Amino acid sequence: ALSSEGILGTMTLNGSMNTQSFLTYIKQVLAPSLWPGAMVIMDNLPTHKSQKIVEILSTVGASVFFLPPYSPDFNPIEKFWFILKEYLRSLVPMTRDELEQGLVECCDSLTKEDIKKLFSYCCYCN
Repeated sequence: ALSSEGILGTMTLNGSMNTQSFLTYIKQVLAPSLWPGAMVIMDNLPTHKSQKIVEILSTVGASVFFLPPYSPDFNPIEKFWFILKEYLRSLVPMTRDELEQGLVECCDSLTKEDIKKLFSYCCYCN
């Protein structure tokens, strides 16, 4: 997850994300890193639309905003995924450890200013 202050709530998993793994991420990783008044912006992936997820986030005082369908240009995380994938392609990791190390390196290399630019690009005020 991203905030305008930086990267927060990271988690890796084996395999693809599904509703259960996303729910685990929300409960164990994202919700504890949020604050009252935080806004969680998500696309309309069915996994994201669970009422349980909205309930968990509201218990920490965060609100949820679902983007209109087919609007990745309004989602700062999409720009982050692009940067991350380009970085990992340049490394050509051969093992899970190398992949995870690349993830950490990429995240650590992004400055607060870089993150703010992702939000600005998506038309969010800084």
